[in-house]
Amino acid sequence: MLKYAFMTLACPNWDLPTIAARAKEYGYDGVELRCMGDKHIDAAMTKDERERCKKLFADAGVAICGVAGYSRFNTEDVEELRNNQRMLMQNIDLARDLGAPTVRSFIGDRPKDMTPERAIEIAAEWLLPCCAYGAMQGIQVVLETHDDYCLPAVLKQVFDKMGQTPAKVLWDVQNAYTVGELGDGLCSQFGADMIAHVHIRDCHSKPDGQHELCMTGEGDLPLKKVKTLLEGIGYTGYVSFEWEKMWHPELEEPEEALPQFIAYMKSL
Repeated sequence: MLKYAFMTLACPNWDLPTIAARAKEYGYDGVELRCMGDKHIDAAMTKDERERCKKLFADAGVAICGVAGYSRFNTEDVEELRNNQRMLMQNIDLARDLGAPTVRSFIGDRPKDMTPERAIEIAAEWLLPCCAYGAMQGIQVVLETHDDYCLPAVLKQVFDKMGQTPAKVLWDVQNAYTVGELGDGLCSQFGADMIAHVHIRDCHSKPDGQHELCMTGEGDLPLKKVKTLLEGIGYTGYVSFEWEKMWHPELEEPEEALPQFIAYMKSL
């Protein structure tokens, strides 16, 4: 059975106690905590702060299902790569202390002057030690379908380059949808063993090729198909609602969007 969560991108003005209470009230199984240093959690949290955060969600009966990090590995700049590697490893430590099973990382858009082969080589080289460290800590690094790596065949090249790696896939449904991947290729390419987390937000496709976010079920994403595909491969992980309220304040408030999402997904 699928489990439902939301990322705290959806509720930038809520504090942690409110997030835990609302997640329980709305019937969510978990919450994905965004880690960017300006909202809710960050790697600078003290040991006591981490313990209080973990206890807060445990007492509410809501899992901390993931740490949404922002590391990227898409440059030739060694110092920048080191900084991102350090960020990812710090996020792994944070996830371990909070009891979260996964940490999200991006690979990042390929610079125009870099060949696809070189971009894959760099990403694999710098991600591999982080994935190995995560495995030692009991934490799963998940790579999001994002930027130049939304198509399963392209993303798989990074995994192939890393070889026997504990990294897995975060399927961002909208990101993949915008490049024509409706989930069939991704589910057949990776399967439940490799897909460890899922992001969903609905959108309308516009004539200029852009996409406008909308309430769940009111847009173009084939959400019933997505749910059927996940259940068909035996996926039992989290489907996390990524309502981008922090970046788009004009969107509906979390008090409306969050309960509507879980009600809609369960109705399918």
